[in-house]
Amino acid sequence: MTWEEIQLKSRKTEIRRIALLIIILLLGLADELFGRILGPLIFIDDYSSITLAVITVQATVATLVITILSLMANKMDAAYMGVSINDFLLNIKPWVFKQKRIIILEIALIVLNVFLQIFGCFNVVIAVFVAAMILMIISIQEIYEAFLGTEAVEDEIKYYLVDPNASKELIKEKLSNFTKQWKREIDTQSEADYQEYTSVFDFLFSKCLKLMRIESSFSHNASNCPKLC
Repeated sequence: MTWEEIQLKSRKTEIRRIALLIIILLLGLADELFGRILGPLIFIDDYSSITLAVITVQATVATLVITILSLMANKMDAAYMGVSINDFLLNIKPWVFKQKRIIILEIALIVLNVFLQIFGCFNVVIAVFVAAMILMIISIQEIYEAFLGTEAVEDEIKYYLVDPNASKELIKEKLSNFTKQWKREIDTQSEADYQEYTSVFDFLFSKCLKLMRIESSFSHNASNCPKLC
């Protein structure tokens, strides 16, 4: 397996989730328009109080997830081969549903629901609430995976480090973080771990040199080109 294959699998899953969110929001909007044009099919007493309670639950759960992320940032700083496991699972590996984006979306959905409540779009409020809960579930799944820290995650990090399509800046960042951690661990490593780290280091170092040579050659050729008036 390669890093591209891991990303492709992750993107397919996220596309399905995005499609589900869009369908839920469209159904809520269609239900709202249908109710306003043709009249409601089901009458609910004091619907506004129910949707207000829903918004309160939405805000409470969102706050809980943000709190958990804050605690993880303070307590869990484990890294493998110079890559933070938390950052890898919560921000690097996801394509769309990175934790930073999920938090921003959750806050935006709370604000949206407040305005929908004010304008009396109660059916859309329920749809937005369901979409927000799905985002919460996605976030919790990623957080739980970070808590596990399994061997599969370490394998994925290795594939990420040896990605041949990474930019020069990213390769340099990977190499810098990798060497810093290796320096701290090299004295206590087993022979198998040492060989594993050596192979990754060889790839990163040779890839960095290759990209620097290409950039140097390009700059040299550009400087030798005749200037056009």
